[in-house]
Amino acid sequence: MKNLRTEPDRPSETGAVSRNMLLVLLVLLAGAAIPIALQLSQVRQDIQDGHLTKAGARYCLWNTYNKRKHLFGISSITGPAAQVLSDAGKHFLELPSLEELSDVPGHVALAKTLSQQSVLGLPNLKSLSAAAARELAQHSSPLYLPAITSLSDEAAEALSHLERDLYLIALEELSDGPGDVALAKKLGQSSQVDFPGLMRLSTAAAEQLMQSPKKFRLHLPALTSLSAATAEALSQPGGPSLHLTGVTSLPVEVVEAFSQHERVLVLGLTSLPTATAEALSHRRGPLELPSLTSLSPAAAEALIHLGEKTRSESLYLDGLTTLSAATAEVLSRHEGSLSFGGLHSLSVESAVALSHHKRSLSLGGFNSLSVESAAALILHEGHRIDLGLKMLPDALAEALSHFEGELVLPALEQLSDGPGHLALARKLGQMDEIYTAWLGSLKRVSDAAAQELSLCEGILSLPALEELPDGPGHLALAKKLSQRGGGPFKALKSLSTAAAAVLSQTDGDLWLPGLTSLSDATAEALSHHEHGALLLRGLTSLSETAAESLSQHDGAIWLDSLRVLSDAAAEALSTHRNLVNLHNVPESARAILRKAGHR
Repeated sequence: MKNLRTEPDRPSETGAVSRNMLLVLLVLLAGAAIPIALQLSQVRQDIQDGHLTKAGARYCLWNTYNKRKHLFGISSITGPAAQVLSDAGKHFLELPSLEELSDVPGHVALAKTLSQQSVLGLPNLKSLSAAAARELAQHSSPLYLPAITSLSDEAAEALSHLERDLYLIALEELSDGPGDVALAKKLGQSSQVDFPGLMRLSTAAAEQLMQSPKKFRLHLPALTSLSAATAEALSQPGGPSLHLTGVTSLPVEVVEAFSQHERVLVLGLTSLPTATAEALSHRRGPLELPSLTSLSPAAAEALIHLGEKTRSESLYLDGLTTLSAATAEVLSRHEGSLSFGGLHSLSVESAVALSHHKRSLSLGGFNSLSVESAAALILHEGHRIDLGLKMLPDALAEALSHFEGELVLPALEQLSDGPGHLALARKLGQMDEIYTAWLGSLKRVSDAAAQELSLCEGILSLPALEELPDGPGHLALAKKLSQRGGGPFKALKSLSTAAAAVLSQTDGDLWLPGLTSLSDATAEALSHHEHGALLLRGLTSLSETAAESLSQHDGAIWLDSLRVLSDAAAEALSTHRNLVNLHNVPESARAILRKAGHR
């Protein structure tokens, strides 16, 4: 009988055909994979270049893990790609680099999808069509479009229908078109007060911009010129303060149009002809001229009548770099407050002239002051002088101590135990109040000077104070600071145990973020603080004993910067009921705290 089995070394025809078919199939699949791989590579390259196609949109939605990463760099989207994204309702979309939403159907659909999200961020959007704007206007939260510099009248009208606040800080123009006027009304009703890009403003838009009672000021630094009609529109009674620092010159008729403006007017005028000064004097509100570097006696003569028809108004001439005695004499007759923040020094003759001024006087830019000029200034007939001196020679401090009114020294950094400094500290301690800004830079004070400051009967605040040793004067000062209005102590870097015990009597939160280390005794003293949180946000290490003491504190303890904490210290600290921001402690200590219920 014939053997039907093939010989082992001769493949059958059927097996050969099968293998050939498999080989052909593999070749075909490989051939198909090559264009797929090339396509995927192109999609990734487009995404990397900031461009999203339809295929790219599908890829991003499919690749959920990296969707946020991919979409963050997308600056342009095709219409079909935008349609794909708009159909992905369950996906939260973030497109912070997107530059355009046009009127193609896909873009309009995407705008509708974005408007339905609880949070909408388009910080780089530069171009917005009217159709897309109509969809974005349906958003239920405030809308920020900080890169939009221009809008068509139709798009402006569409955005005006947004129910919540609208912010367009880069917008360059509000024309007299009906859409722009409607948009100006919307912006007037929103909380936005700064318009750093607005270079052109129509009268009709200005009228609407000023309608909101929300605004206390309106900042238009890019506006360099305006008509008399626009100035009059900006001067409506009850309107906000106006900051027009880009306006370096104005015709007299435009200045006259501001006469009814009642709030602070800030103008960037670099020169002041007498006629312009006379027109400004007819105003009813305070005037600031921060860019004016010089002032003639004739112009000063006109300015001193500012506000006299209604009430005496403040005159801020903080751009002046020099002040002649003749001009100072004229300005001393102004019945409102005077500010010269740009003066770095003052001649004796000018100081004598200013001493006759009868309201508050600010000289906040001073680098130095002679004893002779100080002797003239202390005869000032007003109730307050502000001086921007950082350091005071003892003789100068002694001279200033004789001023009978309120002396404000916001830049002063030190009070020593020299006789002049002690006399000045005594004078300051006799004032009714010393608010935060009045000695806001005082870092160090001698024990004797601290004793004098502690005698202040009202609020005493020293926010820049860096140390509280255990001398009797510093302890008296600590007691005063622990009372109403004394804190927070954000700059305090060195705190004695005795001073800590005094500060622990503070009623309310005790802020000590400047402390980076804490002795065991000081920690024990602070643990007795009641009625508020203990904020030790700069503390980097804590011993076991200190942790045990702090665990007895009644209120919350903030330890944001704590990095060195042993397991034993963590066990001690874990018994406290309210520890906040312990994210930087070692992992083993964190595990102990987490086990005790702290997160």
